[in-house]
Amino acid sequence: MTKKVRQPIIAVLGHVDHGKCLLPGEGVVLPDSGMVTLKDLFERGKETVEKDHEREIRLLGEAVIGAVDDGKLSLLKSPYVWKVKHRGKIMRVNLKNWHSVGITPEHPFLTTRGWVRADQLKPGDYIAVPRFIHGNEDKGVFSSYIISKISDEWLIARLDEDGLKKAEMTFRGDKAYKVKRNVFRAEDIENIGWKHVERIAFTPRIHRSGKPIHYIKLPRTDKEWKALFYFAGVMFGDGSQEKIANNDVEVFKRLKRVENLGVELRRVRRKTSWETEIRNGKNALLR
Repeated sequence: MTKKVRQPIIAVLGHVDHGKCLLPGEGVVLPDSGMVTLKDLFERGKETVEKDHEREIRLLGEAVIGAVDDGKLSLLKSPYVWKVKHRGKIMRVNLKNWHSVGITPEHPFLTTRGWVRADQLKPGDYIAVPRFIHGNEDKGVFSSYIISKISDEWLIARLDEDGLKKAEMTFRGDKAYKVKRNVFRAEDIENIGWKHVERIAFTPRIHRSGKPIHYIKLPRTDKEWKALFYFAGVMFGDGSQEKIANNDVEVFKRLKRVENLGVELRRVRRKTSWETEIRNGKNALLR
């Protein structure tokens, strides 16, 4: 999909005007900070070394992750970050795993056909993506990221015993039902602490609290997170949104580890293949 726009775009890791430009809202992983938008990255550059009506270049000096000549990922120091005004086309490349990126037409992608400009990609092309990216592996940063993703207006949570005791001191009168039913929204948890959240579900606010039948356990251990991420990886790789088509029994066995979070997986025989269906807690798991 393309359309003509006139807006700032931001580039990192490459010579100025060498086709490394992406939209400000796109994300980049920094080893020390985790995922940040390119707009935020540009704002980190405090000293402007060149500026006119077309572009602005700032000193950056931060380590970023990038591909070197052989295609392998490596830690590279980006001396500059810049913003330019773009008057041409902007493209969005959509992948089968639901990810997408907004770029300028000349942006190169590594494919099975070699390096290919974005405007020369074809439906069905295979684009190289990293198996693993070294980001900030601090658990505090990771937890903050997870909380930011699930803290929406549909979230409904159940607390542990200590959390309920804290809630009793805050939620009284017409709010006492939250403690009695153990149902809390995202804004309620801010005053109690996310460490007390045991299970979560998602339901519209037009429903009375307590509506969800199936909650899933919020992962805490590395083992639980690995099970969840393996499940997500298989689902994204399959390109599915609700079911997984896979004939490998060993894959199904590994997928079932996610059942420790309170969901149920069923292997169902179809005409030409096996499918893994998600039951009990499907809405929370796929949210």
